[in-house]
Amino acid sequence: MDVFPGVHIEYDVRERIMKQIVFIIIGIFFLLLGLIGLLIPVVPQVPFLATGVLFLAGGSKRVQKRVFDSKLYKKHVQKHVESSRFLSRMVHRIVGELDENGGIREGKQSGSETGMK
Repeated sequence: MDVFPGVHIEYDVRERIMKQIVFIIIGIFFLLLGLIGLLIPVVPQVPFLATGVLFLAGGSKRVQKRVFDSKLYKKHVQKHVESSRFLSRMVHRIVGELDENGGIREGKQSGSETGMK
């Protein structure tokens, strides 16, 4: 089954596009759960909203740039991500490195590359 009928593109590009679409769908799902949590006090909001933003940043270069360049991220989150190996690896695995076309570039990362700059 051809995902994009009539469009002939490399398999690697298709895989990246599908991964971006899945990340964006997962991100929107978690953001909706977070918004439901705002309306219903029993459901937690912050973990769902944070996970949604993280997945959206993994699916879109524009969202990633806005999130990581925001004052809120730099003031409250960046120091925790840089100091925690677990958080740093988690962010890099979900977000990955985006190439110039917005595609997710995956690869092995050494220990020195796990910190967010």
